[in-house]
Amino acid sequence: MNLDSFLNTIKSRFTASGTSTIHPYRDWTILIGVVVIGLVASFAWNTNYFLTLTKQQQEAATSVTEGPDAAATLNTLQKGFEARAQEASRYQSEYLFVDPSN
Repeated sequence: MNLDSFLNTIKSRFTASGTSTIHPYRDWTILIGVVVIGLVASFAWNTNYFLTLTKQQQEAATSVTEGPDAAATLNTLQKGFEARAQEASRYQSEYLFVDPSN
Protein backbone atom coordinates (compact mmCIF):
# COMPACT_ATOMS: atom_id res chain seq x y z
CA MET A 1 0.00 0.00 0.00
CA ASN A 2 1.57 3.25 -1.10
CA LEU A 3 1.10 6.64 0.47
CA ASP A 4 -1.42 7.93 -2.06
CA SER A 5 -3.80 5.03 -1.59
CA PHE A 6 -3.46 5.29 2.19
CA LEU A 7 -4.29 8.99 2.15
CA ASN A 8 -7.22 8.38 -0.20
CA THR A 9 -8.53 5.73 2.21
CA ILE A 10 -8.30 8.13 5.13
CA LYS A 11 -9.91 10.91 3.09
CA SER A 12 -12.78 8.63 2.06
CA ARG A 13 -13.48 7.78 5.68
CA PHE A 14 -14.03 11.43 6.57
CA THR A 15 -15.99 12.51 3.51
CA ALA A 16 -19.60 11.75 2.78
CA SER A 17 -20.34 9.17 0.08
CA GLY A 18 -20.44 10.59 -3.41
CA THR A 19 -18.98 13.99 -2.51
CA SER A 20 -15.44 15.21 -2.70
CA THR A 21 -15.96 18.60 -1.11
CA ILE A 22 -14.20 19.75 2.00
CA HIS A 23 -16.26 20.49 5.11
CA PRO A 24 -14.18 22.81 7.28
CA TYR A 25 -16.78 23.11 10.04
CA ARG A 26 -16.92 19.31 10.46
CA ASP A 27 -13.14 18.96 10.29
CA TRP A 28 -12.50 21.70 12.85
CA THR A 29 -15.21 20.30 15.12
CA ILE A 30 -13.57 16.88 15.04
CA LEU A 31 -10.12 18.36 15.61
CA ILE A 32 -11.20 20.54 18.51
CA GLY A 33 -13.17 17.65 20.02
CA VAL A 34 -10.12 15.38 19.94
CA VAL A 35 -7.95 18.10 21.50
CA VAL A 36 -10.49 18.76 24.27
CA ILE A 37 -10.78 15.03 25.02
CA GLY A 38 -6.98 14.82 25.16
CA LEU A 39 -6.73 17.78 27.53
CA VAL A 40 -9.41 16.36 29.83
CA ALA A 41 -7.69 12.97 29.86
CA SER A 42 -4.33 14.61 30.61
CA PHE A 43 -5.82 16.71 33.40
CA ALA A 44 -7.48 13.64 34.96
CA TRP A 45 -4.27 11.59 34.73
CA ASN A 46 -2.12 14.32 36.29
CA THR A 47 -4.68 14.98 39.04
CA ASN A 48 -4.70 11.29 39.92
CA TYR A 49 -0.89 11.24 39.95
CA PHE A 50 -0.72 14.33 42.15
CA LEU A 51 -3.23 12.91 44.65
CA THR A 52 -1.35 9.61 44.77
CA LEU A 53 1.93 11.39 45.51
CA THR A 54 0.45 13.59 48.23
CA LYS A 55 -1.16 10.55 49.86
CA GLN A 56 2.18 8.70 49.85
CA GLN A 57 3.93 11.78 51.22
CA GLN A 58 1.44 12.05 54.09
CA GLU A 59 1.86 8.35 54.89
CA ALA A 60 5.65 8.69 54.85
CA ALA A 61 5.55 11.75 57.10
CA THR A 62 3.38 10.01 59.68
CA SER A 63 5.48 6.84 59.65
CA VAL A 64 8.71 8.77 60.26
CA THR A 65 7.38 10.81 63.16
CA GLU A 66 5.69 7.86 64.83
CA GLY A 67 8.61 5.44 64.45
CA PRO A 68 9.93 4.27 67.85
CA ASP A 69 13.30 3.23 66.47
CA ALA A 70 14.32 6.51 64.82
CA ALA A 71 17.40 6.74 67.05
CA ALA A 72 18.47 3.22 66.10
CA THR A 73 18.11 4.09 62.42
CA LEU A 74 20.22 7.21 62.86
CA ASN A 75 22.89 5.20 64.70
CA THR A 76 22.94 2.65 61.87
CA LEU A 77 23.38 5.44 59.32
CA GLN A 78 26.16 6.98 61.41
CA LYS A 79 28.01 3.66 61.53
CA GLY A 80 27.60 3.24 57.78
CA PHE A 81 29.10 6.66 57.08
CA GLU A 82 31.96 5.95 59.47
CA ALA A 83 32.71 2.69 57.68
CA ARG A 84 32.69 4.49 54.34
CA ALA A 85 35.09 7.15 55.66
CA GLN A 86 37.45 4.45 57.00
CA GLU A 87 37.43 2.67 53.63
CA ALA A 88 38.14 5.95 51.83
CA SER A 89 41.15 6.57 54.07
CA ARG A 90 42.37 3.01 53.44
CA TYR A 91 42.37 3.70 49.69
CA GLN A 92 44.78 6.58 50.32
CA SER A 93 47.07 4.84 52.81
CA GLU A 94 46.95 1.01 52.56
CA TYR A 95 46.03 0.00 49.04
CA LEU A 96 48.75 0.15 46.39
CA PHE A 97 47.84 0.88 42.81
CA VAL A 98 50.35 0.40 40.05
CA ASP A 99 50.09 2.88 37.22
CA PRO A 100 50.55 0.88 33.99
CA SER A 101 51.44 3.99 31.99
CA ASN A 102 54.85 4.38 33.70
